[in-house]
Amino acid sequence: MRCSCARARPACARAAAARADADAELERAKARGNKLFADRLYGQAALEYSTAIALFAEADSPLPTSPAAVPTAAADTDAADPAAAAAADSAARRLSKRWSLNAKRSLSDLRDRLSRKSSNSALSRAAKSASFSAPSPSATSSSLSSSAASHRASWPSMPLPPSPTSSLRSPATPPAPEPPALYWPTAETDLARFGSADDRNMLAMLLSNRAAAFVAAGAFSDGLLDAMATIRWRPDWVKGYFRKAEALWGLGQFSLALDAYEVAHAVDPTNRTIVDRIHRTRGRILDDATGLAIHQLFPGRDICKKSILAPVQNLVFDYAIRMRNFIYLVANTYSRECVVVDACWDVDGILSFAKSKGLRIVAAVVTHYHIDHVGGIPPAPFDSYGVRVDGLAKLLRKLPDIKAYAHHNDIDAIIKTNPEMTRDRFVPTENGSSLTLPLIEKGVPSLVERVAPDSLETTIGTHVTSFTFMHTPGHTPGSQCILVNGCRLFSGDTLFIGSCGRVDSPDSSSSDLYDSLQRTLAALPDSVLVYPGHDYGGEMTTIGEERQTGLLREIHRTVFMSQFDQ
Repeated sequence: MRCSCARARPACARAAAARADADAELERAKARGNKLFADRLYGQAALEYSTAIALFAEADSPLPTSPAAVPTAAADTDAADPAAAAAADSAARRLSKRWSLNAKRSLSDLRDRLSRKSSNSALSRAAKSASFSAPSPSATSSSLSSSAASHRASWPSMPLPPSPTSSLRSPATPPAPEPPALYWPTAETDLARFGSADDRNMLAMLLSNRAAAFVAAGAFSDGLLDAMATIRWRPDWVKGYFRKAEALWGLGQFSLALDAYEVAHAVDPTNRTIVDRIHRTRGRILDDATGLAIHQLFPGRDICKKSILAPVQNLVFDYAIRMRNFIYLVANTYSRECVVVDACWDVDGILSFAKSKGLRIVAAVVTHYHIDHVGGIPPAPFDSYGVRVDGLAKLLRKLPDIKAYAHHNDIDAIIKTNPEMTRDRFVPTENGSSLTLPLIEKGVPSLVERVAPDSLETTIGTHVTSFTFMHTPGHTPGSQCILVNGCRLFSGDTLFIGSCGRVDSPDSSSSDLYDSLQRTLAALPDSVLVYPGHDYGGEMTTIGEERQTGLLREIHRTVFMSQFDQ
């Protein structure tokens, strides 16, 4: 009679082969998910990540993977031999189909969730509570949260503006969330199954990836659950806190999102994206209080979506994506009026975005005349191809009642590349010119008055949005920055994160640019949030950050100008 070890070996081999097949399918599902996410097919990516999670996490209890794990003949009775072999063989069959039932049920529920976007109203309510946070298998997560403030003192390389006042924080704790229908592994129930660090890291990565896909697909509640599960499994990893913050932002819980971003910053103080998000979130909290909304549009993400029916336009869009321009919609949330800053590349996309937000464009603002900011006929030799870049001319044609606000030194250059435009469509600006939303037409009395000349608040409890034009020549003779509500600066190509625009054009001047940076912009308060004209190093910065590490720090004129001679 053969010993139990010999009889169990074939079953163990089948179990090991089944496990290898499942692991290979897991890697394929993860790779498919990554590819779909890169192609911006976020719903399908979430399905693939869910398949990978099911393959990884929905197995039965751990199985013996080698003959060494099976009891020897000396330790077994003859009566136990058939039972051991049968158990191992049954386990192997279960492993080969380890996700077929539960995963199909989970995937079916996932498809339903994706079709409904945000699916769990109880979770949405619970997200408003600051006490709604993920448990972890250790005290690491809570210690990070509780010590975030102390860590902030050690962030000199990434200075941040002061936190908003506590009066803007979210109130009151609502009911606890309902348990989700999808499978979310938890430390409390599954720690014995995923005891190794490699297993926990793999599970955290899959949950983090699915959280990102959920958030990108608009299923913010489910993204929040995955993010919190990521924190449970890997509380020392920045991704869990970042995903949690992104989901809370999507749910409109900006104060809670700020808390999560700050914890993520404590874990990874050098991450530029997290710093940008902290700036954005603090700005959003304060802007909400004054009725200001800023939408930062980026080619390839918000506009310039390519179509197989427009191959020539696709080439222009490809160039727009490489140029990394930002286009801005700056809105007054009470009147729903907005100003578009540097309308270029995809006017139809800009108009569609504004419509989706319920906004009405009432004016266009130009930071300078270059074609990547106003559109028009490209310079030689590209003008020979007969291609026009969408921009200001098309916007004014589609919106015949609006005006374009440009510095008078740049208007002729704009018309030169857009010859169908006429000067009567412009409002020439100079240093100190202003614009206010709600926009009041000349000769029409205002129905809204400010409580004081220097106040944004009105007598009816709303707020106005104030635009002040600052002439900042250098990149072009008529370059201008726009200061909104005294605390938001749209800098065009005058100031980027740690750098500035080029001065190698015939009409540019490094000396003028030095004065614009060192005298005009450096005089602004540290807390002013800066929105640049291009993503050359990040989405936004602050005057204080640029004064500490950028081109607003004190520098001699000759040293500054010598940088452009190299």
